[in-house]
Amino acid sequence: MDKLAFPKPKDIKKVRPSMKVFPNGREVLDLKTKGGMDEYQRRRLAMWERQGCRCALQITDICKQRQGRWPKNEIQFDHSAGRTSGKRDDRIEIGGNPINASVCPFCNSAKGSRKVSYIECP
Repeated sequence: MDKLAFPKPKDIKKVRPSMKVFPNGREVLDLKTKGGMDEYQRRRLAMWERQGCRCALQITDICKQRQGRWPKNEIQFDHSAGRTSGKRDDRIEIGGNPINASVCPFCNSAKGSRKVSYIECP
């Protein structure tokens, strides 16, 4: 006689959500999932295009020499409020107002975790 087999809890695959939305609207993408990483890259490129394909900071000499122009594969996501615990927000705008930006690796490194205002881009 056949017995019904139930999977053991360890054999059940859990699906990780690619994004967590907090009650205040803050969004944090899970970069360990394909969906989260794909959305992160999509947002990074959307910011880069919004900024006219330029670094939003332009605070380093090398970036100023290049007039802030960088190829899309070198640009990085910069969090205006930082990425510290409880503050990271991966949204690129709130109510039509930009909150994060894409920056070159040199400016991102020079900025560190400080809050810096961005250059107005067309």
